[in-house]
Amino acid sequence: MIRRPPRSTLDRSSAASDVYKRQPHKGGRSVGGAARHGVEGRGERLQYADWWNSTGFLSIQMESLRAVTTVKKLAIEGVDCLTWGPNDLLFDIESHPNPLLTTVDECVRHALDQLGDSPTKISFRSYDYKLRDKYFDMGVTVLMESPRS
Repeated sequence: MIRRPPRSTLDRSSAASDVYKRQPHKGGRSVGGAARHGVEGRGERLQYADWWNSTGFLSIQMESLRAVTTVKKLAIEGVDCLTWGPNDLLFDIESHPNPLLTTVDECVRHALDQLGDSPTKISFRSYDYKLRDKYFDMGVTVLMESPRS
C-alpha cells in the first residue's frame, strides 16, 4: 500500500493520483529497485510496470478535521481508499476549542455521508475485532485490526 498524506491543494484530475499510484508510462511513480514488492517473476521492467499499474492501490490517510470536512476533494478518481489515523485525528479534534465534529466516530459517519456512492472506500483502524460489526454497519469497507491473541 502506498499512503500519501493529504495536501491542502490537490489537483482534482486523475492525473494527480496517477503520479503517486502508477508506474511509467502511465504515471510518475518511481520504478524502484530489486527489493520492490511483487517483482518476483516480473523481473522485466515493463512487465512489472504493467502488473503494478493493474494492481496498485492508492490510499490517503486522514488525520485532521480539515481532511474529514473536505473528504470529497480527496476522493478523486484513482484514489482507492481513504483511511484513518484515529489518534492523530483525536489530537487535531482536541486542538480546536469548539470542533464541529467531536469524536472519531462522528468523523467517520460524516465522511461516509459526504462520499455517498463514491467508488472510494473508507478504511478504519479499529484495532479490535470486537468492533468489526460496528464499523461495517456504519459503512466502512476495509478494517485494520490487531491479530487475535
